[in-house]
Amino acid sequence: MPKTEQAYSSEICALIGRAVAELLESGEPVGRHNILIRLQIHSAQTTDEQMKAAIQRAFRSLIDRFQ
Repeated sequence: MPKTEQAYSSEICALIGRAVAELLESGEPVGRHNILIRLQIHSAQTTDEQMKAAIQRAFRSLIDRFQ
């Protein structure tokens, strides 16, 4: 796996992990729908364009895996 893809993969895992951790902490069910909603919330809350792009990659990655 090229270094860039590996970095993206680690970043995606970290972002999804953060969303899952927040769901567990709040007592909400950890399902794909709730994970996607958390990612959308994170994207809406950040003003960092690089972070928004990373969150969108994580979002797309989950969508692709669910199809």
